[in-house]
Amino acid sequence: MTNKPLISIIIPVFNAEDFLAKCLESVIGQTYANLEIILINDGSHDNSLEICRTYAARDNRIIVLTQENQGNSVARNKGIETAKGEFITFIDADDFVDSRLVELLLDSCIANNTLLSISDGYIYKDFSDIKEIDDVENLTDNTLIPSDYNGMYHHTPWRKLYHRSLLANIRFPNGLYHEDIGFWYGVMSVSPNISVVKKPLYYYRQNNQNSITIREIDILRRSLDGVRSFEYGLKLIEENAKDKKFAEMVNALVESYYELPFICEKKEWFKKQAEFLNKLKKYKPILNKTNKSKLNKLLCQTSIKFKKHFDRFMYPIINFPKWITEPIAIVRYGIITLCEYLYCQYEDLCKK
Repeated sequence: MTNKPLISIIIPVFNAEDFLAKCLESVIGQTYANLEIILINDGSHDNSLEICRTYAARDNRIIVLTQENQGNSVARNKGIETAKGEFITFIDADDFVDSRLVELLLDSCIANNTLLSISDGYIYKDFSDIKEIDDVENLTDNTLIPSDYNGMYHHTPWRKLYHRSLLANIRFPNGLYHEDIGFWYGVMSVSPNISVVKKPLYYYRQNNQNSITIREIDILRRSLDGVRSFEYGLKLIEENAKDKKFAEMVNALVESYYELPFICEKKEWFKKQAEFLNKLKKYKPILNKTNKSKLNKLLCQTSIKFKKHFDRFMYPIINFPKWITEPIAIVRYGIITLCEYLYCQYEDLCKK
């Protein structure tokens, strides 16, 4: 690793004219200067492309690529293929970052001899409503094992710095919503450990109505793609992880799958979930073996078994009137939430 390696920043752009300038100002103002800034205009029909070109004329580190609208996955993959940096990071066009983001993430990789680093961040709609993600700030160590990092926002591609060797055989699955889930499990399956920067350096905006996660999308499609992205992640784990690492990653994926349920009152979704659960059957001997406590294991298994059996019950009645199915779905959610709340509380208790 050279002292000042080139770092590629990949930014997919879709109809982000209201936020793009703030994002780009935060990127070109980084305290670390040896950057390659790749903007991929994903078929925007507002002034985003013009803004990209204006900034490229001002800063020769900026490269502007264009494509027909194909989604974040294709745009990010094109960025990976184009990137020449030794390290790569992703930023969304409607977000912005602290001026020290790149510098501190790189310093963390160098100091801890890792190929992957992560910082904390903020989630906000406006600056009167801002909260810290806070999933690495309170860690006692400066590094963690990938399978131990299973927070709510763990799968997001942003606020992380990746050595390009990690992405040699890892790409985002094309054409899926929730594509970041499968990608992240691919990365974790090849990364020995993660170094952490215990500072909030990324600002994630939740209220962009053009965002791919906010736009009105068929709920069935989004729910099916959620399961498909987990399937893609499992495929990458099978291809890349070995021995103990393999067991750790399968456990992490299964626990995350049940913490991030994609609920849809359609037969197609229940059928797809059943197919995925059947794929996991062959890994039953290794599931939950990495849990250190019997209570921890019991709570996790309770949540998983309840969901599996309850959803089998829901399948034949899913087309019943909503006054029947909706109260049942509420009960389902309540019991699952309670199991997972107790699970998390016990985890926190063990750390104290």
